[in-house]
Amino acid sequence: MIRLSAFADEISPDLEEQIAVLSLEHIRFLDLRGAWNTNVLDFTDQQVARIKETLDAHGIDVAAIGSPIGKVPIDSSFDEHLHRFERAIAVAHALQTPYIRIFSFYPTAPLKEGSDDSGAVNPGEYRDEVLRRLHEMTARACAAGLICFVLPPRLCSKCYRRWAGNMRRRYHMRFGICAPYREVATLETYPFDYLEVNVQRFLTPERPQEDFEEVWQEARQLPIPIEAANSLLPADLPVVATPTQSIDTKRLEQYMKTALQRAEQVGIRFIVFGSGAARACPPGYSRADAVQQIGEHLIRWSDWAQNHGVLIVLEPLRYEETNTLNTITEAGAFLARIDVPGARLLADIYQMACNNEPPEDILPWASFLSHVHVAEKQERAAPGRYGEDFRPYFSALHQAGYDRRISIECNWQNLTTEVSPAIETLREQWMASAG
Repeated sequence: MIRLSAFADEISPDLEEQIAVLSLEHIRFLDLRGAWNTNVLDFTDQQVARIKETLDAHGIDVAAIGSPIGKVPIDSSFDEHLHRFERAIAVAHALQTPYIRIFSFYPTAPLKEGSDDSGAVNPGEYRDEVLRRLHEMTARACAAGLICFVLPPRLCSKCYRRWAGNMRRRYHMRFGICAPYREVATLETYPFDYLEVNVQRFLTPERPQEDFEEVWQEARQLPIPIEAANSLLPADLPVVATPTQSIDTKRLEQYMKTALQRAEQVGIRFIVFGSGAARACPPGYSRADAVQQIGEHLIRWSDWAQNHGVLIVLEPLRYEETNTLNTITEAGAFLARIDVPGARLLADIYQMACNNEPPEDILPWASFLSHVHVAEKQERAAPGRYGEDFRPYFSALHQAGYDRRISIECNWQNLTTEVSPAIETLREQWMASAG
């Protein structure tokens, strides 16, 4: 439901007059920026209490604190500004709003709109300091149970489009984990945005519906959504028919249709087609013919998947796991050939590193990219365990305009102790790699 709010101090500096006009227009929310010619952060505690009491009496809520935080030059004292930000947090709590508007600071000299987007100064010179300050403030807001809305500075249209895209990718990327739901249920905190489960163990396509319902009723108590699933096919359900290997067509069709129906029931939107053993080309058989058969299956599955609001994402696998569609280039070209809307591309940074694929190989297939997996190359460890640097790959994802999901698919040693540092590692490297 969309809630209409207003900066009521543009009506009048008097709070009562602000409320009168809002009530006349049937607007029940305001972004509180000021009253009585006083900025919201300069209100005394008594004034804040008076505002809350007055608004409650008229049935009006505060949608957000319209703070001036960040509306200062980037070289101004950040310590003094943080003190102001802490006041914004206190006021937000007192007025029972979860949102604080902030700005992304200003350069020390004005920007000029011209034939290029560099202007009088180069905004890139201040990027690291801006990100450091925004990260500190958003971390404090998060710890206080609040959310910051970042308002951009005034930019030329070309700059703004680039800025908006960068900010969307930087702050809207969703980070998830691949793990059994019962292990996840034991966690005390959930620093990730979603869970990616195992098709065979969670959706159980070859077990009765009542068995799945029992699992789903338990899993739906989790406080985070289940948005993706991997490990699509078991090894004994091959998709490549040869003179020495047959396909159980009836079993395969029933399996896929059941998996997709249950995925829709859960709310899963992406199913990962890795399944290296199931899609492997048997010895002595034409690899090109094997890939053609895989394409025929994906075309058929794409239609079924679309009926359930699901995308099947093809995962290129390292050479040790299968002998078909191993690289991002092979898989991207393959998907471009079959060109069906229900099948898209997954980039697995661990698999790419094992295959020695450069990050820039992602770029030609940006339009097909719909999901990403990540783990450290050493031992397929959780991010942060050995300190591997994902930033070259993340930079390529930024260049590709990717802004959906990144799942940690790793060998967890201890999920409880590793998950928070792993997510924090990804968030920091993702932010640092943004252009």
